[in-house]
Amino acid sequence: MPLYHMTPHENLESIFKTGLLPAHGNFVCLCEDPLSWYRDYARLAVDIDAFRRDNPGVRVTTWLPDLDEVCVWGTIPPEYIRLCDGDKRSDKTNGDENAG
Repeated sequence: MPLYHMTPHENLESIFKTGLLPAHGNFVCLCEDPLSWYRDYARLAVDIDAFRRDNPGVRVTTWLPDLDEVCVWGTIPPEYIRLCDGDKRSDKTNGDENAG
């Protein structure tokens, strides 16, 4: 089951080089619904199951029980991130142009 992260399109190049970095050095916010956040942002899908399998010590928590936000306490490397269908990457990104 993927979780999703929304970001301005100008952040894609950096994300596909370095991954999703924790805000303020703490955590990355993800959500279950790819449309629950800013609709004009790029939608990124994170393979959270593979990430947790490969990183068993990583802490993953919910933000608030009644919200669909999930906090990942650490960096999510680019190999677990893909651009969702319908979103276009700039030619400057290093990700797979056929991902989606």
